Amino acid sequence: MRDTANNGIPQIISKEIRKMRKFARMLLPVLALTMVFPFGSCGGKDDLPPEAEGKTVVKVAFYAAGFGTRWMEDAKERYEALHPDVYLKLEGDPYIEDTVKQRLDTNKAELADDLCVFGGTYYRYMIRNNQLTELSSFYDELVEGDDTVNDLVNQQLKDYFTVNGEIYAIPWQDNAMSIVYNANMFDQYGWEIPQTMDAFFELCEEIRDDTNNSVHPLAYCGAANQGYFPNVMENWLCQYEGIDAMKTFLECETAEVYQEQIPGRTKVYETIAKLVHGTDSKGRRYVDPNARGYTSIDAQAEMLAGRSAMVVSGPWMQIEMSEYLVDYPGFRMGIMSTPHINSDMKDKNGNDSQYARTSSTGVMVIPKLAQHADIAMDFMKFMLTQESLQRFVETTDGLTRPYIIMAFQSVNLDTNELEFVGLGNFQKFFKNFVSWDKDTFWHTIGNSFGYWPVTYLISIPLQLAAAYFLYKKVHASGFIIVMIFLPNLIPPAVLAQSFTQMLSIRQGPLNEILMRIFGYTTETVPIWLTDERYAMGILYFYSVWVGIGYNAVLMWGAMTRVPTEIVESAHLDGIGFFGEFFHITLPIMWPTLSMILMTSVGIPFTVYMHSLLLTNGGQAKTGTLGLMVIQTLRTGNMYYSAAISVLLSLISIPLMLSAKKFLNKIYEDVEV
Repeated sequence: MRDTANNGIPQIISKEIRKMRKFARMLLPVLALTMVFPFGSCGGKDDLPPEAEGKTVVKVAFYAAGFGTRWMEDAKERYEALHPDVYLKLEGDPYIEDTVKQRLDTNKAELADDLCVFGGTYYRYMIRNNQLTELSSFYDELVEGDDTVNDLVNQQLKDYFTVNGEIYAIPWQDNAMSIVYNANMFDQYGWEIPQTMDAFFELCEEIRDDTNNSVHPLAYCGAANQGYFPNVMENWLCQYEGIDAMKTFLECETAEVYQEQIPGRTKVYETIAKLVHGTDSKGRRYVDPNARGYTSIDAQAEMLAGRSAMVVSGPWMQIEMSEYLVDYPGFRMGIMSTPHINSDMKDKNGNDSQYARTSSTGVMVIPKLAQHADIAMDFMKFMLTQESLQRFVETTDGLTRPYIIMAFQSVNLDTNELEFVGLGNFQKFFKNFVSWDKDTFWHTIGNSFGYWPVTYLISIPLQLAAAYFLYKKVHASGFIIVMIFLPNLIPPAVLAQSFTQMLSIRQGPLNEILMRIFGYTTETVPIWLTDERYAMGILYFYSVWVGIGYNAVLMWGAMTRVPTEIVESAHLDGIGFFGEFFHITLPIMWPTLSMILMTSVGIPFTVYMHSLLLTNGGQAKTGTLGLMVIQTLRTGNMYYSAAISVLLSLISIPLMLSAKKFLNKIYEDVEV
């Protein structure tokens, strides 16, 4: 394949570097997904409407692209109804982050917003410049009932927004972002989803050939400050440099992370240069030559019209393009993972990085110059209530619609609108159930409920034993806790990959032992995760291993509440090991243990991660009920998936309530 972009790489790269430096400031945190909130206006009292007269004016700035503005306007209306002395002055803008940055850099309180809701782009810049209010104590504030802010937010995202032990942002919402494609067109021509950029460029050539050169493969948005496309840069940089290097880059703590000589940067720029400026083996551009002037809306519209097959965007595209979609009834979109930048799907060090993915997170921050920080904090709590979250879903018609609602809905492909279908999704499930392969069905049921004996007869006793050992060996607890809890500290995909390598035919230590000691060869050693005889047993073993730490630490914490004077007195009375455990330790830790026992009842209906990561989604008859929901969701039919989830909940919830009642009865009979 000829690559004409390489003829002038240095000059092209130089241009792209200047442009991407602007983009780099917009790069968002890794492992998370963007919803952005609008920011307040910088105008004074002269531009206020009459209804603001005599009220406290609170300026709220937010990002107005993607999910639009209706959800924020709805929140404003509901909050002002509860607080008639407050007027929320909204300012929504696709480029609001640059605007807010400029306001804060002036260091003038009269220009500052009271609350900013955005994509987390500039938050570290603002922290370094001492421009944001520290919010650590805010996480302890009650929102509803007994729920605090800390109870409601994603803890991993919270940790990401922690700098030097202080927290400056409230995570709001996540959205996956990659390459969106015209699913109708892909089905029509039988195009396959590419796994690597080499395959992607081959697909681009195939699109040109199959459509007689009438369709551009990718709609690129080249207009200034269009922040969608750089997200694939994050994917590629992570894939090439690795997770740790990518995290350092996104933290933007040093100028060095922007230097051109950083290995992955040049690799990414070369890929972008080829994509945006290059041609295929027949001299055809991968993108529309006019794309440099396209906004993200223009690029998405090109795909809707069938003039381009793909575009870089996110799941909010259906909301952002709602007024355009009415002209294209029956249009279906799909979302693919960003193709790997390397053909071997490994990073620069040779490590697997197939699952590297970027995400962006919507956050709420309060500038230090805010004149009404107290009201801004109250509004943030208001936005975290269940009603506000529900209203956000309803006003955006987004993909985060609660399953209990989605289960009774579907999309009319003729009108591309949601419609109420009643029990239609449930009827579809039972119809499909009748036609299901019975062998597969019973394996799925058996695999799922097999987690019950594994959990109750193996996992929980081991967790209890580990906790008791920690309790009795307190002087070594720190190191032991880390060792036991270690699987919980490693990202699931990384942990699964490491475990898979241990079972490798040639490099795996288990098979190495079998070959060296027991005379096995590479042809006779078991292929553990693809052999039906072993695969499910290995998944059970894996679940025990990765699950032991979390519950063990919970149990150990409960045991530490046992008063030492009671134990000492019991020993003086001649009580032994078993007496101490069953008559002193167990009754005191019973509330914690019963909670673990009760929640474990729902495991057969929820577990899916082990099968997904270790056996590539249920190979070797390792499917589970939870995996069935995920696989259905992956097909794009989220409403059918929701119906299955509701059915499983109708089974699991009564079981958990029954378990709770049973365990409470046991607790009543427990004697201290």
